[in-house]
Amino acid sequence: MSESGAAAAGLTGNSRSAHTILTALALRGTDAPRDRRTDLTNGEGTPTMKRSVIAGFVLLALVATGTAVWAGGAAEKPIVWVWLPNDSPPESAQFRAAMDKIVSDATGRPVQDKLTTDYNIAIQAMVSDNAAVALFGPYQYVKCSALSKAIVPLVTNTGDSGTLSDAVYYSRIVVKTENASQYMKNGQYSLDAIAGKIFSFVSNSSTSGFLFPSSGVAAYFSKMGKWSSLKQSDLMEGGPGKLFSQVVFGGSHQGSLANVISGKADVGACDDIDTDTYDTLVSGTASLPGAVYKIKDGAAEPFNDFQGAQFTVIWSVPVINGPIAVNSKLLSKDEIAKITAAFMSDATMKNTAIFAQPASSSKADFTQTGNVRFVKVDDSTYQPVRAMIQ
Repeated sequence: MSESGAAAAGLTGNSRSAHTILTALALRGTDAPRDRRTDLTNGEGTPTMKRSVIAGFVLLALVATGTAVWAGGAAEKPIVWVWLPNDSPPESAQFRAAMDKIVSDATGRPVQDKLTTDYNIAIQAMVSDNAAVALFGPYQYVKCSALSKAIVPLVTNTGDSGTLSDAVYYSRIVVKTENASQYMKNGQYSLDAIAGKIFSFVSNSSTSGFLFPSSGVAAYFSKMGKWSSLKQSDLMEGGPGKLFSQVVFGGSHQGSLANVISGKADVGACDDIDTDTYDTLVSGTASLPGAVYKIKDGAAEPFNDFQGAQFTVIWSVPVINGPIAVNSKLLSKDEIAKITAAFMSDATMKNTAIFAQPASSSKADFTQTGNVRFVKVDDSTYQPVRAMIQ
């Protein structure tokens, strides 16, 4: 959903590009209604206004079929931003629009959103040169950069310090609060009892919804004789001889958490930053083992039927924040430099549609709790994530 500059007018996706062209055609037509020019295809003179109207209908037809349209040279060609499933829901429209506008204002080109329901679709869109920008988690970036050297990271969001020193979010393993006592051992939460349970991951391409929790689980159980050869890849399936009785995938962090709350899974992995707009902390320290959360009243799908339901964190680990990455084949060096500078600006830091205030109902990905902003990163920032991949 590309609702950036045209959101207020109800224009989304490809229609925003068409709106720009249609407006230009209409203005050109009204400026010279009696001008006659030569149609290069057949040599016949056609009134400019008539041509504008015909072109307008053609463009509207293209929009209706989902075809991307633009006018003129490469400078007007849309920049495609592919979004992960976590940022693709309708409630994230304002956030996407604000992020789109940063890129559009910096480059002078319209931005077209590609929404996804699967992490691998977003990865393939970038490496196949069908998208130029993505807001990735660390694992998606690492997978992309391994497939195409054209994929480069630009910036990531910091913590309260405004530096990379606290630029982290949390990967968590959670259970329904009513069942939390089953996962206690010697007065502390433990992973022992997750063996034999139905486990929900986000996607096998998710950083905090698969890579980190599967690594943590494999490391924990491989110290036990029975599971001494356990690897991350073994956790993608459940059944006889497997650690879990069944493995399901939520498709997004929201979906994985919903699997736990609905009872489709006993235990699940999800991060904190993609679910915190749907829940509120009831007790404990945010994102750490023992933290109890409650789904907010009025929460949107997939939590609309589970308002008031509670879940508890039984395991967590910090994860370096993911980057805004670009495909350098599709953007010039000048455009990349301008985009980077725009995201790092004070104006972006103060944009509440991107960095929401703590008490806000905004569905922005980031919360302004101090000096949170975007800072520059490079490929080496994500080397520790590469080291985790078995």
